[in-house]
Amino acid sequence: VLGHGGSPYHWGVVAWPYNSVCRIWGGGNNKLPIVLVDDVADAMVRAIDAPGIEGESYNLASLPCITANEYIDEFEQRAGIHLKRVLTSNWRYYIGEMAKWAIKRIGRDPNAAFPSYADMQCRSFASVFDSSKAQHQLGWQPVSDRETLIREGLHVPIDEYFK
Repeated sequence: VLGHGGSPYHWGVVAWPYNSVCRIWGGGNNKLPIVLVDDVADAMVRAIDAPGIEGESYNLASLPCITANEYIDEFEQRAGIHLKRVLTSNWRYYIGEMAKWAIKRIGRDPNAAFPSYADMQCRSFASVFDSSKAQHQLGWQPVSDRETLIREGLHVPIDEYFK
């Protein structure tokens, strides 16, 4: 969810160990399931009065139109900065999560959950999100224009953050 009031350092796009370094999940070339915050708010308002949707869940996403690498390109250009990109394979993330889990188990953390490799794969956004159910049942239509998504979802937060 991108837009006014959000940070351009969005962890749904890449990991940000530092503001100058981004760790890209996978190769960073899969299209992202982004959506503008105003579109999410619109869907929520529509759901208030929609009949017969109790218990339903919805994917709220625009048509995929920008990759993590393209997001970083736009970020760098708009902010006038250079970000160090670190491509990180799913396996590398998984090994790191396994090490964290092992330390928690040794420390007898009762909430230590065994990491899922599928979770690591999901972070690279290889799957496409389908929001047609929300569009059909709620009459919802997210912004799907690439230029508008970049301007409202990325440029606005960058301008707010760096002003």
